[in-house]
Amino acid sequence: MRPMRLTSQQAWDEVTGSDFISDNQKTVYCHVSKNGPCTAKEVQRIFELGRESRGAKGIAPALWKRFSELKRFGVIMECGTKKCSISGRNSTAWMCTDRGPEKPEEDKSGSKMPVGAGNKALWLRIRVLEAFIRGLGYPVPK
Repeated sequence: MRPMRLTSQQAWDEVTGSDFISDNQKTVYCHVSKNGPCTAKEVQRIFELGRESRGAKGIAPALWKRFSELKRFGVIMECGTKKCSISGRNSTAWMCTDRGPEKPEEDKSGSKMPVGAGNKALWLRIRVLEAFIRGLGYPVPK
């Protein structure tokens, strides 16, 4: 396992200490941060294996629903596609950003994007580029 960068650790601390991030959302974030880039099915399977090893009973919650919520908070993002080790199909791959959660606020259009985010596609593209630049070791201004 690769060591976690300081900015990733700070983002992790903000997510796990957040009062508006649910336990299931924190679970998804934890699995994506440890195993990313990964697909939603891979995260679900890792979660179910962990539950089985602890002897948990009942049906596991469907974690795939939490991905879009965490994406809206700005703590995970789509980073392309990959062949899912569970389904064998090409699926969306997810990775963590180096940012803490931003509680979405309603803007005049009713969008759940953070205020001032503008065009959704542009906002997502900016997040991907910022993560790429950080991965090269360059600082990205906030």
